[in-house]
Amino acid sequence: MTRGKIIHVTLGKANPNRANGINVIVHNLAESQPKVGLATEVWGLTPTPEEGSFERSYPLRLFERKSHRMGLSKQLKQAIAELPTDAIVHFHGGLLVEFYHMARRLQKRGIPWVLMPHGSYSEVALKRGRLKKHAFIKYFDRFVIENAAAIHAHAPGSMSGVTDLVTVPTTKLFPNGYTLPQAPFAAPQAGSFRFVYCGRIALYHKGLDLLAGAMDLLEHKGIALSLDIVGDGPDRAELTETLEQSGAARHVTFHGPLFGQEKRDALLEASCFLLTSRHEGFPMAVTEAVALGLPLLVTEGTNYGDYVRNWDCGIVIESATPEAIAQGMTEMASLSQERLAEMGSNAVRLVREELNWESVAHRMADELYAPILGTAA
Repeated sequence: MTRGKIIHVTLGKANPNRANGINVIVHNLAESQPKVGLATEVWGLTPTPEEGSFERSYPLRLFERKSHRMGLSKQLKQAIAELPTDAIVHFHGGLLVEFYHMARRLQKRGIPWVLMPHGSYSEVALKRGRLKKHAFIKYFDRFVIENAAAIHAHAPGSMSGVTDLVTVPTTKLFPNGYTLPQAPFAAPQAGSFRFVYCGRIALYHKGLDLLAGAMDLLEHKGIALSLDIVGDGPDRAELTETLEQSGAARHVTFHGPLFGQEKRDALLEASCFLLTSRHEGFPMAVTEAVALGLPLLVTEGTNYGDYVRNWDCGIVIESATPEAIAQGMTEMASLSQERLAEMGSNAVRLVREELNWESVAHRMADELYAPILGTAA
């Protein structure tokens, strides 16, 4: 039985074949929620509102995003006016003035909304440009946050950067899910240990400057560890130059952005998935890696530390420093093939038993949306 209508609102087109974690999350939520009785749509705000060409099972409506950001298109205003009274709007992201204008109209209609910030309001995320972001939150995001029916967060601390600025509503924690692939995990041969990073090349956010520092330390110690980097981003040239200066570049291979089976094949050639982020929401690249059976080497900032410890599927780097990262890389590379295979098997179990989209959709229907709609048992 259908239990309300969920409207996911995001920047872009929710195309899962793009290097944007929010796109992947929104797409998979919209695919899985109808299976648990939730009618679902996705609304995308984009400067190029042409129909998305990727395969999907849900309705996708695209609305023009104004270049000045301070208003909504006529079509979007009309769509809000036509929403059914049992709808819930689920915003994805933060520091977006369009959400403020939409929330004002939703409040007038008595339609509730949920906010999923995807890491936008963590303390670390707000450090850069703090004064400007705080002013924006005061005049715009405060209304969206304080009047939300609930906050949908990936991990504790998702709102840590704004608790002194706003009154945070009830926060519900739900992880991202994943669909297990058919391809099995093929453990690498002895002597071919390779780390792989997959994601946006953003030095500060992803901690790639720290990783480059770790590679430099290893280089000076005469420890040669191979690293594959899958993805692209604004700091690729700077990262390349840093690695070249230290001499570590000869151990690093840049593959550029890969998608679909090509990306999975590249991941399966590695021995361990590495992510050294200073802050994250709940990174989809990590979940994809564990679904493939890759052991993890991650910092606490990835919000994956507890999963790694609880499921024994890798090593957690306790402090985000080049020294700690280098130590973690050395420790991981020294593990036996049997131990790596055990971690890989535990990683697949984590996805199968806890981090799968249908389980997440069931929990969200019962614990997030039903109380808002007044249909909780």
